[in-house]
Amino acid sequence: MNVEKKKEYKFMIIGSFSGSNFGDSLVLYSMINAVKNEFDAKVSFVVPSSRPNECSKILSSFDTNIKYIDINMKCNLTYRFFGSKVLSEIKNVDAIITTAGIFFDYKLFDPRYNFILSLTPVLMLAQMLGKKVFGLGVGVTAPNGFLGSKVLKKILNEHDYLALRDKYSLNVSKQLSINTVSDQICDIAHSFFKNNKLKQNNKKSNYIGVNLAKTGNKYNNKVGNLIIGNKYINLMSNFLSEISRKTGKKIFFIATTKSDDKIHKKIKEKNENYCVGSLLLKSSDPYKELKKIPPLDLFIGSRMHACIISTNLGIPTINLAYHPKTEAYMKSIDLEEWILYFSEVENSISKATKKILKAINFKDTICNKMENELIDSRNNATNSVKKMKTYLLDDQNNIDKVTK
Repeated sequence: MNVEKKKEYKFMIIGSFSGSNFGDSLVLYSMINAVKNEFDAKVSFVVPSSRPNECSKILSSFDTNIKYIDINMKCNLTYRFFGSKVLSEIKNVDAIITTAGIFFDYKLFDPRYNFILSLTPVLMLAQMLGKKVFGLGVGVTAPNGFLGSKVLKKILNEHDYLALRDKYSLNVSKQLSINTVSDQICDIAHSFFKNNKLKQNNKKSNYIGVNLAKTGNKYNNKVGNLIIGNKYINLMSNFLSEISRKTGKKIFFIATTKSDDKIHKKIKEKNENYCVGSLLLKSSDPYKELKKIPPLDLFIGSRMHACIISTNLGIPTINLAYHPKTEAYMKSIDLEEWILYFSEVENSISKATKKILKAINFKDTICNKMENELIDSRNNATNSVKKMKTYLLDDQNNIDKVTK
């Protein structure tokens, strides 16, 4: 099928789109915007979502035709993505795009949390019908077991092209020995900041922004064994109190999920003196939400998309690592030095605070270094969409040009 002759391109976008996580909402918005800008003709989209009404709020500013498929298992006869509504729509689309960090085997048999068992037959059917399948800004987490590795390999091989979001994901894919053509690109959310009108330009501020994830994971010895509870709350409370005391600055919390917002509020209740504000980024127009972030002198963030936002806003950033993907992101923008592990905080709040003080002293250097890398990240994010288009049109000459 020569898609170039069509007057309209139709894409199904697969991800974790429920409106409950601002990071995922930013990914969806960025994806639709990037695809819309790349194609000259009319484009339309199909978006499976467990909460379509919430999901539609994210994209309310678009004049593009977007159809939402309700895959809420409480209300519909569906095994998450594997249901009649999604399957019947495949024949009407030109391609399926998967995105974000949905490829992992944790809770493999729980379709509310893990998508790959319900998504694999969907992608297999798409391939049988001659549809293209692309992964753009995809994150892959190393499997924990034999079955998980087999299923991950299968679903990744159902793609025609994979633009992986970081080196960690690329290495995992290589270890799985997948056959799909794969590149290390970056998270598609970077394309949102291509024409960056939100950048703070290193404005002076008396605030330090903080984003805490609800868990400290055990993926390596550096992170520690922290889980949500009084131990976590008390440790973070003491740590932030020391940061505020040493710097003379107040803490301003920024959450991308409701669960993280609850943690922030618990800490704020214990420390009203140094915690001056708490913001939950809601799943609506990202431009309106991100404008609510006040000028920050420094940002300490756990969530990957919280760090993607802060760095693209030009705020010097320290990552309080909780997952391999956050480490991988900081390394991708040459800020490995500014990763802080939970174990460092556990072992010595005083030493961990010194790292924060050092970051404030070197914030101009940090900003210059990350901005140079982020220019490439923003370009790579949009280039992954360009490459998808060339694959969709089977234009080998343009594929070679984009690759180079």
